[in-house]
Amino acid sequence: MHLLSYAYEIKVDTVIVDYNNSRIEQIIVTINHTGADTLWIWFDNKRVENEGHYIKKYLMKRLCEKCFSFFDIATDPNMDGCWWKAPTSIQLFIKCLMPHQTFTIVIYKEKEHDVCTNNSTNEWHDIIKIFKQEDIIKYCPGIDTPYGIKRISYPYSTIVYTRHVREH
Repeated sequence: MHLLSYAYEIKVDTVIVDYNNSRIEQIIVTINHTGADTLWIWFDNKRVENEGHYIKKYLMKRLCEKCFSFFDIATDPNMDGCWWKAPTSIQLFIKCLMPHQTFTIVIYKEKEHDVCTNNSTNEWHDIIKIFKQEDIIKYCPGIDTPYGIKRISYPYSTIVYTRHVREH
Protein backbone atom coordinates (compact mmCIF):
# COMPACT_ATOMS: atom_id res chain seq x y z
CA MET A 1 0.00 0.00 0.00
CA HIS A 2 1.44 3.40 -0.99
CA LEU A 3 0.61 4.98 2.37
CA LEU A 4 3.20 3.12 4.39
CA SER A 5 6.26 4.67 2.75
CA TYR A 6 5.61 8.29 3.75
CA ALA A 7 6.83 9.94 6.94
CA TYR A 8 3.62 10.28 8.91
CA GLU A 9 1.71 8.49 11.61
CA ILE A 10 -2.05 7.95 11.90
CA LYS A 11 -3.62 7.53 15.31
CA VAL A 12 -7.31 6.66 15.72
CA ASP A 13 -9.19 7.19 19.00
CA THR A 14 -12.86 6.46 19.65
CA VAL A 15 -15.03 7.87 22.41
CA ILE A 16 -18.65 6.81 22.98
CA VAL A 17 -20.94 9.10 24.97
CA ASP A 18 -24.48 8.34 26.12
CA TYR A 19 -26.62 11.44 25.67
CA ASN A 20 -30.44 11.75 25.80
CA ASN A 21 -31.06 8.04 25.26
CA SER A 22 -28.64 8.02 22.31
CA ARG A 23 -25.09 6.90 21.93
CA ILE A 24 -22.82 9.32 20.14
CA GLU A 25 -19.56 8.01 18.75
CA GLN A 26 -16.68 10.43 18.34
CA ILE A 27 -13.89 9.17 16.10
CA ILE A 28 -10.68 11.19 16.22
CA VAL A 29 -8.14 10.56 13.47
CA THR A 30 -4.83 12.36 13.98
CA ILE A 31 -2.23 12.56 11.21
CA ASN A 32 1.19 13.56 12.50
CA HIS A 33 3.43 14.55 9.57
CA THR A 34 7.11 14.00 10.37
CA GLY A 35 8.55 14.27 6.85
CA ALA A 36 10.03 17.08 4.82
CA ASP A 37 7.61 17.14 1.85
CA THR A 38 4.10 18.61 1.83
CA LEU A 39 1.39 15.94 1.95
CA TRP A 40 -1.92 16.14 0.11
CA ILE A 41 -4.82 14.50 1.94
CA TRP A 42 -8.37 13.73 0.87
CA PHE A 43 -11.12 11.16 1.51
CA ASP A 44 -12.11 8.50 -0.99
CA ASN A 45 -13.33 4.92 -0.78
CA LYS A 46 -11.79 3.91 -4.10
CA ARG A 47 -8.76 1.64 -4.27
CA VAL A 48 -5.60 3.11 -5.78
CA GLU A 49 -4.29 0.76 -8.45
CA ASN A 50 -2.46 3.21 -10.70
CA GLU A 51 -1.32 6.16 -8.58
CA GLY A 52 -0.77 8.59 -11.47
CA HIS A 53 -4.12 7.88 -13.11
CA TYR A 54 -5.90 8.05 -9.75
CA ILE A 55 -4.36 11.42 -8.74
CA LYS A 56 -5.08 13.00 -12.10
CA LYS A 57 -8.65 11.69 -12.21
CA TYR A 58 -9.41 12.81 -8.64
CA LEU A 59 -8.03 16.34 -9.00
CA MET A 60 -9.55 16.90 -12.44
CA LYS A 61 -13.00 15.38 -11.80
CA ARG A 62 -16.07 17.58 -11.81
CA LEU A 63 -18.97 16.65 -9.55
CA CYS A 64 -21.48 18.07 -12.03
CA GLU A 65 -21.43 19.61 -15.48
CA LYS A 66 -21.46 23.19 -14.08
CA CYS A 67 -18.84 22.49 -11.37
CA PHE A 68 -15.14 23.23 -11.42
CA SER A 69 -12.52 20.61 -10.61
CA PHE A 70 -9.86 21.14 -7.95
CA PHE A 71 -7.36 21.56 -10.78
CA ASP A 72 -9.55 24.26 -12.44
CA ILE A 73 -9.84 26.19 -9.18
CA ALA A 74 -6.13 25.98 -8.35
CA THR A 75 -4.78 26.90 -11.78
CA ASP A 76 -7.25 29.54 -13.01
CA PRO A 77 -5.89 33.01 -12.14
CA ASN A 78 -9.41 34.44 -12.49
CA MET A 79 -10.61 32.47 -9.46
CA ASP A 80 -10.69 34.90 -6.57
CA GLY A 81 -10.39 34.20 -2.87
CA CYS A 82 -10.28 30.98 -0.91
CA TRP A 83 -12.33 27.94 -1.96
CA TRP A 84 -12.85 26.94 1.66
CA LYS A 85 -15.67 28.82 3.30
CA ALA A 86 -16.88 25.92 5.48
CA PRO A 87 -16.36 22.15 5.44
CA THR A 88 -19.59 21.39 3.62
CA SER A 89 -18.79 18.05 2.00
CA ILE A 90 -16.28 15.28 2.29
CA GLN A 91 -16.17 15.20 -1.51
CA LEU A 92 -14.95 18.81 -1.56
CA PHE A 93 -12.10 18.33 0.88
CA ILE A 94 -8.36 18.58 0.27
CA LYS A 95 -5.76 19.36 2.91
CA CYS A 96 -2.17 20.26 2.08
CA LEU A 97 -0.28 19.36 5.24
CA MET A 98 3.04 21.12 5.57
CA PRO A 99 6.07 19.35 7.06
CA HIS A 100 6.07 18.76 10.83
CA GLN A 101 2.40 19.68 11.27
CA THR A 102 -0.50 17.69 12.66
CA PHE A 103 -3.99 17.43 11.22
CA THR A 104 -7.02 16.09 13.12
CA ILE A 105 -10.28 14.76 11.69
CA VAL A 106 -13.18 14.44 14.13
CA ILE A 107 -16.29 12.52 13.09
CA TYR A 108 -19.48 12.41 15.16
CA LYS A 109 -22.17 9.84 14.46
CA GLU A 110 -25.03 8.20 16.24
CA LYS A 111 -24.20 4.66 17.27
CA GLU A 112 -26.45 1.68 17.88
CA HIS A 113 -26.24 0.52 21.52
CA ASP A 114 -24.93 -2.99 20.97
CA VAL A 115 -22.89 -2.53 17.80
CA CYS A 116 -19.13 -2.83 18.02
CA THR A 117 -17.19 -0.71 15.53
CA ASN A 118 -13.64 -1.45 14.48
CA ASN A 119 -11.81 1.82 13.90
CA SER A 120 -8.35 0.44 13.37
CA THR A 121 -5.60 2.47 11.76
CA ASN A 122 -5.52 0.10 8.76
CA GLU A 123 -9.22 0.71 8.13
CA TRP A 124 -8.57 4.46 7.93
CA HIS A 125 -5.68 3.95 5.51
CA ASP A 126 -8.26 2.74 3.01
CA ILE A 127 -10.37 5.90 3.34
CA ILE A 128 -7.82 8.66 3.80
CA LYS A 129 -5.68 9.14 0.70
CA ILE A 130 -2.26 10.70 1.31
CA PHE A 131 0.22 11.63 -1.41
CA LYS A 132 3.51 13.52 -1.53
CA GLN A 133 3.37 16.89 -3.25
CA GLU A 134 6.03 15.75 -5.76
CA ASP A 135 3.62 13.04 -6.98
CA ILE A 136 0.78 15.57 -7.25
CA ILE A 137 2.98 17.91 -9.31
CA LYS A 138 4.16 15.04 -11.50
CA TYR A 139 0.60 14.13 -12.55
CA CYS A 140 -1.05 17.59 -12.32
CA PRO A 141 1.66 20.17 -13.11
CA GLY A 142 0.76 23.72 -12.11
CA ILE A 143 -1.64 22.83 -9.31
CA ASP A 144 1.00 23.59 -6.64
CA THR A 145 1.19 27.38 -6.92
CA PRO A 146 0.97 29.01 -3.47
CA TYR A 147 -2.20 30.89 -4.38
CA GLY A 148 -3.68 27.78 -6.02
CA ILE A 149 -3.04 25.71 -2.90
CA LYS A 150 -4.63 28.47 -0.81
CA ARG A 151 -7.76 28.25 -2.95
CA ILE A 152 -8.28 24.49 -2.57
CA SER A 153 -6.59 23.42 0.67
CA TYR A 154 -8.57 23.35 3.89
CA PRO A 155 -6.81 26.03 6.00
CA TYR A 156 -7.29 24.73 9.56
CA SER A 157 -5.59 22.02 11.62
CA THR A 158 -8.87 20.29 12.59
CA ILE A 159 -11.98 19.40 10.63
CA VAL A 160 -15.24 18.12 12.15
CA TYR A 161 -17.92 16.09 10.34
CA THR A 162 -21.24 14.91 11.69
CA ARG A 163 -21.34 11.81 9.50
CA HIS A 164 -19.05 8.88 9.21
CA VAL A 165 -16.49 9.40 6.43
CA ARG A 166 -16.95 5.83 5.14
CA GLU A 167 -20.60 6.48 4.27
CA HIS A 168 -19.61 8.66 1.29
